[in-house]
Amino acid sequence: MRIEVVKGGAADALRAADSFQAEWRLLSDRCIWATPFQSPAFARTWYHIYRLRFEPVLVVSRDPEGRLSGLLPLACDLEDGALVAAGSHQAEYQTWICSPADAGRFPLDCIKALRQHFPLATLKLRYLPPATPLDWLIAPAAKRACVADVQRRPLLRFNDGGEIEQSLSKSGNKSRLRQLKKIGAVEFRQIHQAAEFAALVAEAAAFHDVRQQELRGSAPFRNDPRKLPFHCAMLEQPGLLHVTVLKVGNMLASFHANMIHRQGVQLGLIAHNPSLARLSPGKLHILMLGQMLREQGYCQLDLTPGGEPYKERFANAFDQVHTLAIYPTPVRRWMGLARHHAEAGAKRFLKAIRASGAPSIKIAPAAPTPAGNSTAPKTRNRPAASQAWRGCPRQASTSPPTPYERPPTHPIEGAPPGKRQS
Repeated sequence: MRIEVVKGGAADALRAADSFQAEWRLLSDRCIWATPFQSPAFARTWYHIYRLRFEPVLVVSRDPEGRLSGLLPLACDLEDGALVAAGSHQAEYQTWICSPADAGRFPLDCIKALRQHFPLATLKLRYLPPATPLDWLIAPAAKRACVADVQRRPLLRFNDGGEIEQSLSKSGNKSRLRQLKKIGAVEFRQIHQAAEFAALVAEAAAFHDVRQQELRGSAPFRNDPRKLPFHCAMLEQPGLLHVTVLKVGNMLASFHANMIHRQGVQLGLIAHNPSLARLSPGKLHILMLGQMLREQGYCQLDLTPGGEPYKERFANAFDQVHTLAIYPTPVRRWMGLARHHAEAGAKRFLKAIRASGAPSIKIAPAAPTPAGNSTAPKTRNRPAASQAWRGCPRQASTSPPTPYERPPTHPIEGAPPGKRQS
């Protein structure tokens, strides 16, 4: 197997070649763990729209006859030099594609080749789709460089459609539909035309930004001027997007632009009208979408990983995906592993705080310095701080809890360099 890393202008020329596009499409179709995000249609569109920000990097392998046998589509961020999967955060699933015969060898060859061209770069793939071969992680070279973690993926499987019908027939959902019909005629349909999509997605983008601002303090479309044209360009690629809208009269109530993946559909861009939030148009949209997809011959709706509560409520099945971090050195790997465990521990702690109903920890601001007296001593509001510590659950003493804890060892990750695994 011959492997090479193609970058910049050479990668632009290669990905634009019709013969390479045909080879890429054939390899993607044959790869059982490939998703739409590894297809040439998605990657070509993203590379084109984001070319001024990201430089394409293609890790390519060929068999002895010269046929394409493996591909890892990546990009280098021209702003900070980071190495990312093609699509960056807009690709829900990130992985390589290769022939089954090379499944244990190609990832290791990719790591070796990337170290020669990007010796200091860390590559994080989130999420590896189900069925991605990971047996190669037991190899010594993988243990020195890689950290893998398991995530649960929620799914809505349609089966005979009975669950969705039962949910739509519940009194609460029927009441919401009646109230929506009082506002205007309720219409749920699929969108195919680019002109209509462009008008609707602009409005949906505004709804999406409002919601994300509330949840995460960011506005993805406002902060990224390329994001809207990127979604419009994806609709022009046949078989890539499944777009549906829920309208109430002339109002857009809910919008979905999801990815088509063989016999299923993956959640993508979703948004609902904030002025109708009390009537749950987003919930009704997912239920109506499930009905439509089943009638169209699809088997499931991939709700995608992430742990959002609404996904857990809709799911009737679960499987597993992985995150994979590839570090340039064993030391960087151990630092990343320690940081991962610290972040995971903090999330578990905050989740336990919320579940216990304990009051939030709030430290009173320090008293202002008296005007005209720059030498006044700084004081701390100790009574307020003491009250804050008493608000913590399971606090046995007045001393703050020690935040240090030995990170557990992941069964895939192995022990840190120089340490014996206990």
